[in-house]
Amino acid sequence: MGHLLSTKSSLVPLIDRLNRYPIGLVDSTKLREILTLLFTEQEAFVASRFPLHEATAATRKNTRTSPAARAPRWRTSASKARST
Repeated sequence: MGHLLSTKSSLVPLIDRLNRYPIGLVDSTKLREILTLLFTEQEAFVASRFPLHEATAATRKNTRTSPAARAPRWRTSASKARST
């Protein structure tokens, strides 16, 4: 699955965002493999736009999606969390 890592351009902003936390995640091959399993490219894009504080109306603007478009993504993400 390593050949897929270079095609996930949305992973880079997500990794940068995760690295902003006080205990950050430094970019590595293993981290990219894990994120590739957890996120589709669209999900990684949306996750990289989430604020580090509570989500507000600005979240919709930052993710460039409507609530109707986000709902299926949340269900998909939630089902991934339940299966782990």
